[in-house]
Amino acid sequence: MNSDELNEVIGEVCDESDEHDFEAFGGKVIPYIGWFWREVDFDEEDYSFGVIPADAEFIDCQDGLGNKVGFMENNKWGYPYVQANKEQWKEIKKLLVVAVTEKTVEAFDALNKKIQSLAEGLEWKSEMIKEKDFSYPEWVLQKERKGD
Repeated sequence: MNSDELNEVIGEVCDESDEHDFEAFGGKVIPYIGWFWREVDFDEEDYSFGVIPADAEFIDCQDGLGNKVGFMENNKWGYPYVQANKEQWKEIKKLLVVAVTEKTVEAFDALNKKIQSLAEGLEWKSEMIKEKDFSYPEWVLQKERKGD
């Protein structure tokens, strides 16, 4: 499946958590951050996923289960990123094709677990940054995985 085909299929199923009896987070079957699916260049050799830190004030993600990692093509919230290397990205793309082809709870779960594992052991904290007449949060990595 090429990048265009994959984006098309993802766009059709990504928000159907009720229909597929699975939810990554925020009512989505495919973990992504944003109001709608934005096209991803799946031909790239690696990918930087967005992270909603565990202490972010995002109601759909405050479940006590830690960071939420997802595709994020438009970062208007200033969330941090976590990089998937070539091998991780290749595996995620394979799991993604299986998930959107089979559309089973097991396939969606395997994909979600792999994507969420990218931020295991990492912890961010919001620090307010003041510039001229406004302030905004900046996410600072507080804790790294052991061995990084």
